Amino acid sequence: MNVKRLGSEWKNISTIVVYGMGAVADRFLDKILQDFQVPYIIDYKKQGKKYHDIPVISYEMLRENIRQEKYKIVVMTSQRVYSEIKRILEADNFVEMEDFCRIELFAIEWYRANRNMMNILQVNTAVTTWCTLNCEKCNMFMPYYGERKHYTLTEMKEDIDILLKYVDYTFLYSFLGGEPFLNKDLKNIISYIGDTYSDRIGKLGITTNGTVVPDDETLYQIKKYQVTVNISDYTAVVPYQEKLDRLIDVLKKWEIAYIRNHMTEWKDFGFPNKPFHWGKEGGHDHMKSCSPLFHGINDKKFYYCHVIWSADKAGIYTAPESDYIDLTELEPDNEADKKKVWRYALGDCERGFLGFCMVCGGCGEDNDKAVVAGIQSKKM
Repeated sequence: MNVKRLGSEWKNISTIVVYGMGAVADRFLDKILQDFQVPYIIDYKKQGKKYHDIPVISYEMLRENIRQEKYKIVVMTSQRVYSEIKRILEADNFVEMEDFCRIELFAIEWYRANRNMMNILQVNTAVTTWCTLNCEKCNMFMPYYGERKHYTLTEMKEDIDILLKYVDYTFLYSFLGGEPFLNKDLKNIISYIGDTYSDRIGKLGITTNGTVVPDDETLYQIKKYQVTVNISDYTAVVPYQEKLDRLIDVLKKWEIAYIRNHMTEWKDFGFPNKPFHWGKEGGHDHMKSCSPLFHGINDKKFYYCHVIWSADKAGIYTAPESDYIDLTELEPDNEADKKKVWRYALGDCERGFLGFCMVCGGCGEDNDKAVVAGIQSKKM
């Protein structure tokens, strides 16, 4: 995928306008506020409110002010929503990469050019391939796993240690599964990362389905390091409301920040039962349409799309070397190798697209197939 670059107009700016006040902004905005003045946040649904005394207003109300003040706009949304916002801004003659850009490119490109920092926006790591649910269209392909495992503290240390030899800062480091709270070593993993890398990781997060209440030692570490618990709620189709309520009660008792996401629909990846066939000519556009904000680190390999790691691990896809970067084969003191990791995080890969993109529907606007989230599979 050919990566566009920010124009010279962005050099040494200190003020930006943020577009979007949803889940993406919730993950990354606080770090941006440490480094930039943000006079306004644009959001239709939350206009009239304030975030840290910053007024949230509609685009229509701010449009002329942006033009007059020549504010740069950083869009904090998913790729799908970004595409919609891009059409709105371009209709008003704002130019992508000159006047506005998406948060991931800004976090990686701007900090490299102006602070000489190799940043990554979001990195996910799987701490277990065991799960309490068996979702038919799981985007980590849990029903297809034969052998499962909990990753140890030693393995997780190796992953984060080697990644941060090449990366100066990541805005969010998130633990996934399977179901992360099944891994009894999670408390030690959180403690190690929190103690060792608090100055190089903006936020820590855990994604859980809400079926497991962690023990007090794990809760203590979550509280200590201000880990946000992201709950994917599938109770609309899976009957575990009592367990979910118990988890939320415990999180409230410990005053732990959590976000409850009512999951009703997923994009249907198609793979592996009905894989897509985008073809080489469509690969570039398809990868660009998906453009995940999250990347992955597991087994000392860095993945532009973490889904690839899990499909490979589940035994339903054999990832070619072009689908990831094996960090053990690079040299952290080699500037070219560090830049390779940095560019890869922006989607700059060998062929212009990943092999897995040829068979996966992805989460972009070019995939109009959807399924009910959480339907349980009989595959075990």
